[in-house]
Amino acid sequence: MGFDLNWFAVRDKTADAVCGGLGLRRSGERTDFPSPRYAGAELAGGWYLVVEESARAHVGDAWDLADISKGCEVAAFSVAETAGYAELLGWRDGELVWAVRDDPDTGLDLTGDFPAELAGRIAEVRAQLAAASDPDDVDLGDLPTDLGKAYLGFEYDGLLGAPGDARFERLDATV
Repeated sequence: MGFDLNWFAVRDKTADAVCGGLGLRRSGERTDFPSPRYAGAELAGGWYLVVEESARAHVGDAWDLADISKGCEVAAFSVAETAGYAELLGWRDGELVWAVRDDPDTGLDLTGDFPAELAGRIAEVRAQLAAASDPDDVDLGDLPTDLGKAYLGFEYDGLLGAPGDARFERLDATV
């Protein structure tokens, strides 16, 4: 069975502000992996990560990213491995700024104004697709996952730090 998981990372808001705005409470309980349902972690670059395991909807449907991103920047990710779907979204000040969607039914979609950290890789992908006689034959691997890791240093199916670092904190719903 594959992952059905969402995560989003918020820059320019404190962990307490992010959790409080979401109806989540920091438990203080640390773990190597993001579980059970919600977990949070501090990332480099001033990002605070929230992971939702066993997601029932894509990140943009499960969370009000326009509201969460007011006054800050949000990078959000969804994966439904069994369906072959993944997306990475960039929000700023309540607006969707950029998106990478890899959907088995509609193919790869790259839209918006990408951050400088991702612009080079996006340009390479667009060049590969433009040069291909059939864009469906271009193997891009798991582009949303790879871009998320390049941008934030986090990959949904890997450790954050070394084993035993316990970088994740369990988050509890307050409602």
